[in-house]
Amino acid sequence: MNLNEYRWSLNPRGMHSALNYLNIELLSRHRFGWAKIVALSDGEIALAENAMRENITPIIRIYRERPGNAPVDSLALQQYQQYRDAGVRWFEHYNEPNLDIEWPSGANKNPNDRAVVGPLMDNWLAWAEFIISIGGYPAFPSLADVNDGTHLDTISWIRGMLNYLFDVHYERFRTVLNNGAYIAVHPYIANHFYQEMPNGGPTSARPPHLQNADEGGWHFEYPYDPINQADDPGRTVYGGTPLAPFGDTVSLLGSTTVIHDLLREMFGVGAIPFVGTEGGIPPPVGLEDVRQQDNRYPPYTWYSHAEATAAMFDWIATTAPPWFFGVCLWKFDEYYLTASGELPVGTRLAQKPPMIKPVPALPALGDIDAVVFETPVADPDHHFVFLVPNFETAWFFQQAETYWDTFKPSLLSDLEFLGNIPPEKTVAVTAITGPDMVDWLTENISERWPHIRLDVIIVDQPQALGQQLAQRVLIGRRLG
Repeated sequence: MNLNEYRWSLNPRGMHSALNYLNIELLSRHRFGWAKIVALSDGEIALAENAMRENITPIIRIYRERPGNAPVDSLALQQYQQYRDAGVRWFEHYNEPNLDIEWPSGANKNPNDRAVVGPLMDNWLAWAEFIISIGGYPAFPSLADVNDGTHLDTISWIRGMLNYLFDVHYERFRTVLNNGAYIAVHPYIANHFYQEMPNGGPTSARPPHLQNADEGGWHFEYPYDPINQADDPGRTVYGGTPLAPFGDTVSLLGSTTVIHDLLREMFGVGAIPFVGTEGGIPPPVGLEDVRQQDNRYPPYTWYSHAEATAAMFDWIATTAPPWFFGVCLWKFDEYYLTASGELPVGTRLAQKPPMIKPVPALPALGDIDAVVFETPVADPDHHFVFLVPNFETAWFFQQAETYWDTFKPSLLSDLEFLGNIPPEKTVAVTAITGPDMVDWLTENISERWPHIRLDVIIVDQPQALGQQLAQRVLIGRRLG
């Protein structure tokens, strides 16, 4: 399965529900693309359906208290089937098994003990195969980021689970990875981010009141950012320095990097989706709350938190690896139902059109180095721009002048013309659409002419179209 075959909104902005509650209308107004829904049963089907109507991709987790490494019960399997029948594709079950709260009291939780990780992986694999059999995408268990060398340690759990799968279920696991699995992560990033001062250099950092999501210079690549590397040279997600003896995954891409590296080394993985099913920048708890978890980095405030969160989502769309699909902010009530009122994040996101994540056709299994880093993508023999039926054509002509002058595509008014092009010619169609016509494009272009590259731009505002086209011109990229 290729990375671009996963069906989702292509919008990395996500929100996690409070248990059994999520206001989809509000998320739609604030332009979210993911909705993580924790459900006690099948009672949230209508909520998931509402999300899908708004082009918000739901992720369903059936809640079980302290499940440990127990198998998924038959009632939960029945409920997952019901959500799938309603159109949901993305599912998650096992959650943060490296935390004591997810295990029965007194249970053995040693990640180096195969009596612990063996049943967990056996039962997860059986559940994942079930989810794939019904046409869904199963999440590999998420972990909390803990770097302390104890039984909670994130990297120890990652290695313990993957080593067991390598030794016991190598081919079964690869089959699951190649047929729709994704990796759930929980990137709570603290204040491990910053925005450079204008002309201040890579280690300069703006104070919170000067941060602006619409301006550049943001860094979310901790621990590889210039500030951390200047302070502790050579630190990686695995540690590697006396100041980080057990690794350092408390960042946007920390656990993602570790898991992706090991999947690649051990199982020959190319590109598997990673989704932050909870996480983000922990929100302040009041108007006067100033957070500074790491004093090497600037603090953030009630107001600057909104700028940083908006910038984080843009950074995911433009700079993060193509397999990192977004983050669901933890959680709805902590953003919208606080004692101090609604955090400014939602309003800020409503003002700022989401950047759509370009997802290339990278294989789940196989070497992707040449695809990503070495082989340039040649311009097609024919490049068309197609505006879907009922799309506001004025948006394109208002926003596309620089893109048009730079790449000189042809405007396609009738899809049937594609059938007249000799099959030995390379063809790309940049289709500009609202969120509701993506499936129509797949059916009417990709399924009819599989050799044609379909390059979809999803927008709901003219400014969003202008931003995406301007970004392509800036980096010299004709296609997304």
